[in-house]
Amino acid sequence: MSVRKRRMSGKQHPNSIPKEGHSLADLFPSVAKMWHPELNGEYTPNQIKPKSNFHFWWLCQESNCEHEHVWEAPTDRLIQSIQKSGTTGCPHCSGLMYCECNSLLGKFPNICEEWDYERNEGITPDKVAPLSNSKAWWICRDCGHNFYRAVSESHRYGCPCCAGQQVHSDGSNSLAALEPGTAAEWHPSKNGEIGPEDVTVGSTKKRWWQCVECEHEWRTQINVKVKYGCPYCKAGRLHSDRRNSLANLLPEMCEELHPDILANLDPNDVTKSSMKRVTWKCKECSHEWSTSIKDRAHNKSGCPCCAGQAVHSDGHNSMANTHPELAAEFHPSKNGDMTPQNLLAGTNKGVWWQCRGCDNEWKVSGGIRLNQPSGVVTGCPYCNRGNLHSDGRNSMRNASPKLTSEFHPTKNGKLTPDDVIASTNRKIWWKCSDCEHEWRSKGDSRHLRSMGCPCCAGQVMHFEGRNSMRKTHPEIADDFHPTRNGKLTPETMMLGTQRKLWWKCSVCENEWRATGSGRKSGQGCPSCRRGDLHSDRRNSVMNVDPDLAAEFHPTKNGKLTTNELTVGSGRKVWWLCPDEECGHSWKTAVLNRRNMRTGCPKCQKVGFQLDKPAYYYVIRVMKGDRILCWKGGISSDYRRRIQQHRNLLSSTRFSRYKLELHETTYFEIGEDALEFENRLLRTFDIRAPDMEDFSSELFIENPLEYARSIGLVH
Repeated sequence: MSVRKRRMSGKQHPNSIPKEGHSLADLFPSVAKMWHPELNGEYTPNQIKPKSNFHFWWLCQESNCEHEHVWEAPTDRLIQSIQKSGTTGCPHCSGLMYCECNSLLGKFPNICEEWDYERNEGITPDKVAPLSNSKAWWICRDCGHNFYRAVSESHRYGCPCCAGQQVHSDGSNSLAALEPGTAAEWHPSKNGEIGPEDVTVGSTKKRWWQCVECEHEWRTQINVKVKYGCPYCKAGRLHSDRRNSLANLLPEMCEELHPDILANLDPNDVTKSSMKRVTWKCKECSHEWSTSIKDRAHNKSGCPCCAGQAVHSDGHNSMANTHPELAAEFHPSKNGDMTPQNLLAGTNKGVWWQCRGCDNEWKVSGGIRLNQPSGVVTGCPYCNRGNLHSDGRNSMRNASPKLTSEFHPTKNGKLTPDDVIASTNRKIWWKCSDCEHEWRSKGDSRHLRSMGCPCCAGQVMHFEGRNSMRKTHPEIADDFHPTRNGKLTPETMMLGTQRKLWWKCSVCENEWRATGSGRKSGQGCPSCRRGDLHSDRRNSVMNVDPDLAAEFHPTKNGKLTTNELTVGSGRKVWWLCPDEECGHSWKTAVLNRRNMRTGCPKCQKVGFQLDKPAYYYVIRVMKGDRILCWKGGISSDYRRRIQQHRNLLSSTRFSRYKLELHETTYFEIGEDALEFENRLLRTFDIRAPDMEDFSSELFIENPLEYARSIGLVH
């Protein structure tokens, strides 16, 4: 095959040998690897410059296809394509040229369902590249529309008819079909042979229109016309037959035009969009006011006096008449021309007031004082809380004995509870009456937000350390890591801290990092919780539960022993019933047997039995460190039953609560236990509300303790 030349000035002729180090092989070795070894005649990559504009043959090195990807391209164009797209430059791999491995049918089988086999005259999608620029015929699967489009656009764009770009052959998406009101204003003569049945609703082409109301003619885009009407009518211009006059459209509003205005203005000569300012007279209260016709028509506004926005000419809705208590505090000299007689009580204007009780003067709008819509009148800020009154009536000592009792006796200098109000913004030293903790905070935070001692609230450390981790939770303090927490100690930290600390398990010596608040909420050693086996086997099944270990199957578990499993293991192993007559073997997880207290499934009778011994158990339902309520119940195996309750609770919205066994009492016959339970459930004095999706057998106090107090049980 010969090398074809593309005529471009300044480009290399194949016979022009590049300088040493400037050949295609030197500068672009990855491109040189694709040089076809046979089809380029005597030429090699060492003889060609990268900017050569002559066509050469190339062989793709990256394709996994069983067919060779061979194509012809000029060197410079190939390099540009690789640099721009970041691909190998192979048109077969990129889908620009056909190959059996990347046909349109193989890449986009769903699109090929719209291929028009009849009009494409023997060309099939399995012989076309998916990104080919060749055009083909398609048939929309939804509307049956036939359209002509490039193959490369077939997977990016859908049917132009469904997209509103073309009119369907049956006219179902035309302007005439979808917007008959707009189509009715299509100009009968200025759009040539094109009609509303030939265009779509979303078309951006400009067409001529004629208003059905005023016969105005204008030209605008079709999609704009669908949204907006006639600009002539919208501008408020009066039609020749007065069809859009104020008298025709809003006759009731015309009835409120002032008689003096009607002498010079005919409502038939103006539209509702007129900016002309006129005088109106209310039909209800005879109030007179001035505003434009457009403001009334477009805002649908009526008489401002009836709406409570203006003082009536007779003053019946003035501040003086509606709220005489406000008018009594209206400042006599600082309000200029404003008076209680020419203002509404709820005015938004700033008004000066003078307190009748303390002569304090302040400025605020009538609306704020009226505190609408509740109608409650706010009083003097001086008397309420703002400043200390001259006679001390609103001092801390008189207003808040509790704050006065905790006012620090020495750290506030000369300041006393008689010198400040309880809600002062001033920072004050306090001394807790319960724990003697000293702290500094604003009076308003204590008086208005009821904030007490931060030490008693568990927010800061007491100076004596009485709320330290060591004092409040010594068992958790034992897990405090002795070396990895720097200078921190259990004596200087509260357990509720959000700070992450290092811990060392007193049981398995595992080290981990967690917040103090997390430990307080019940998070223990993660290693113990996961059931990791300790190096000395202290937590193995053999050591923790030898009775359970005795039922471990001696032969079916291979080399595995109970000394290699923890009681919390989720591993399923084989067990052997200790009853020689039964001899049943079964497979289940260790934790199921340990936590659920399950035995041999063949021997065990499931459920509560009236003729067998039973227990009445009491559980504490805990929310943090607080007992939320008590739960009672009966069971032949209370440990298993309690674990079932825990599993159920974890799947409800109460999963953050904990269940702790409090006590049990034994009954030789289950029937007696059932009668005892029913007696307690009928005692409504100690019953607690049900917890939805969890339990209804709840109590506000220990039901067994109550039963003892009334002699039901000993």
